[in-house]
Amino acid sequence: YTAEQIIIPPSLPGILKDFTKAAIRTQPEDPLLWSAAYFDALSRGVAPPVKARYEGIGVANNGGVSKGKLATLHSQMEGETVNVSKLRELWTNIGCKETTLSEILSMGDMNEKEQVIWRYVLALACTTMEKSISCALKTVCEIMSTDSDGGDARISFELFSDLYSFLAKVDGDISEAQIQRSLDWLKVESERFDGNIGPREFKHPSCPKLSTKM
Repeated sequence: YTAEQIIIPPSLPGILKDFTKAAIRTQPEDPLLWSAAYFDALSRGVAPPVKARYEGIGVANNGGVSKGKLATLHSQMEGETVNVSKLRELWTNIGCKETTLSEILSMGDMNEKEQVIWRYVLALACTTMEKSISCALKTVCEIMSTDSDGGDARISFELFSDLYSFLAKVDGDISEAQIQRSLDWLKVESERFDGNIGPREFKHPSCPKLSTKM
């Protein structure tokens, strides 16, 4: 073929440039699987499995879970619930281990369900990376908050209360009285921020401990 016979679509260089940048940021463990998921998402007009920024090597835990990967999954959710089969597909496409998801679903008593509530899966996934409920909730807030990067990462008190109550129930060692003390204090604090709450409040020394392992 001569140069005149080879026609390069005008949009191709931009597509390949964006793909390369996305691959560098995401660092997929299985580049072929990830590439297929990336272009499939683009063809359907949905969010591709791309991290917002490069996290570096070794940030994921043994289950392949990292904050960046969970944030990417969160951006791909199209509602409060997600089909488990679809979740498994998205989960492995971003490079998280399927066995880890199975453990998370079992932990939350969701392993027999066809549809699961994404925010509960997210909260439990965060516990696999953190040493305490308060640290896990901090990560959840940073992922779910609509505040700009570097902001206070606040979410609505109602959402926080729901997630904290869920994690406390799964934990099993946190009394109802302890849960209520924390929520009562945070409810008052949230009124200062239009009904929102964030790590700055629930990790404050004056806040009753969310769990015995802070």
